[in-house]
Amino acid sequence: MDVSATAEFSPLMRRAVRYTICEEWQFAQSAWLRVTLAEGPSVIAALCGMQASLRLGNFDLFKYFRGLLRGPLPPELADQAAKSEKYAAARFEAAHGANPLDSLLEPGDADAHFARGQYDRALNGYLRGKLNAKRKARVAEIYYRTGRHDQYVELLKEIGSDATPEMKKQGERVMRLLERRDDPWPKIEKRFIEQHFAWKAAQADKVG
Repeated sequence: MDVSATAEFSPLMRRAVRYTICEEWQFAQSAWLRVTLAEGPSVIAALCGMQASLRLGNFDLFKYFRGLLRGPLPPELADQAAKSEKYAAARFEAAHGANPLDSLLEPGDADAHFARGQYDRALNGYLRGKLNAKRKARVAEIYYRTGRHDQYVELLKEIGSDATPEMKKQGERVMRLLERRDDPWPKIEKRFIEQHFAWKAAQADKVG
């Protein structure tokens, strides 16, 4: 069912929408993939799936969702998609030895993975080593970017008074996102329909 024509969300879509509104990108990515496989492609699922994949640095799954959408990307995704393409090119060059600068990097260099947008690999690298202040800051940034809210809150408590003003600001936003988990469905639905670009794009696609 392509919900671009209706506000009646299936149970699977409700779960995916809630994860999206709460910006829990790992769960959102998986949920939109399940929606697509179970109910078929839709403009909303493609756009939301792309959004989650870009936030996670998962360019392979981004390309899958991109293949389900005809036409250009909306502005909300275009810039980040262009950056991800550069990251993907850098990863390809590194894997094939096309970039001479990569010879200066250790294969498991977490900073290199972070710079290329490979957040899961970077996180694994950071967590395997001793977490000094710099590495904790990078881990916190990954948690924030990828929507790992619970982990971000716990790490912020551990960092304590050493947290930067930016970390504290991000922490306040994370707490607001966590509060959305308990919002009733009508409130989540209203926020999605009124604010999310995927809904607006789906309506425009319907008219077109």
